[in-house]
Amino acid sequence: MYEALRNPELKLAIRNLLSGKSLSYKINAQDRSVDYFVDGRPVSKGNIELLKASGVVKELVGESFIACPYDGSTELRVTLYCPVHNKPVVKSELYEDMTTGQLLNRDEAKGRKGITRLYWFRCSEGELVNSPKIVLMCQNGHRFELGDAISVQVKEYVIDEKARIAVEDYDLFINSLAKAFGEIGYSSSAPAIVKGASGASYSLDMLLNGGTETIGVLVMEFSDVSLQNVIAQLPQLYDLSLSLSRLLLVIVPRLPQEILQAFEKGNITVISGDNLGTVTKDALNKVLPSAKQSPA
Repeated sequence: MYEALRNPELKLAIRNLLSGKSLSYKINAQDRSVDYFVDGRPVSKGNIELLKASGVVKELVGESFIACPYDGSTELRVTLYCPVHNKPVVKSELYEDMTTGQLLNRDEAKGRKGITRLYWFRCSEGELVNSPKIVLMCQNGHRFELGDAISVQVKEYVIDEKARIAVEDYDLFINSLAKAFGEIGYSSSAPAIVKGASGASYSLDMLLNGGTETIGVLVMEFSDVSLQNVIAQLPQLYDLSLSLSRLLLVIVPRLPQEILQAFEKGNITVISGDNLGTVTKDALNKVLPSAKQSPA
């Protein structure tokens, strides 16, 4: 989730989703795909996947639609046409007496038993049509045959309520650090992009700037806590830390101490807790005293 909140586009989308705005869609006629939007702003397919992977939204079973191949609209009207004269057909009814086989009109069939209703089609040229052609028209006036329509499956996404609590904890954590460091003269930006010693760019949840002192704050969550996965994170973290006075690494949920020790090297300070709501005090206690000793 925290990776998503470091993305400005996704951060805004998450805020809007939590405020009650829905994830809407529009059929893209150009590439016959589905585009998604939150509050009128597009959300890319990659970011939809990131929202799912972060646990912000849950994917439900969607619906299949056909849409206009010219503009992607899904409000369609069906008309039956004569395939010979290419003119609309009129549907008529006949009634058959199942005992005698006699064909009757509506008035003749009214009130009689053993009657079956039959349908037949005739075009304006008088042609009897056994297999009418299906022609659709969208609300913008485009006409097309069924075989030319766009067929897509629209997936439905709903906000995961667990995400609401996690985002509230995240906001409280970021705001508390900004307030505490602001009181000793630090400016803050959240999120922030910082270049490591190698020149590679990294996303931070917060950057605190005290003039000559810069403190980066990075929140990480691990679904895989194997030693191999932990070791794989170290080169990037060390590269990032070399461009900062201090890197505060916040890991949730809580990891075993022997794993946390692998991260706490050089100017990297590590704290870990069950959730962000429990680590704010620890973060301030570990970093704020040294920051006060290095004023802007």
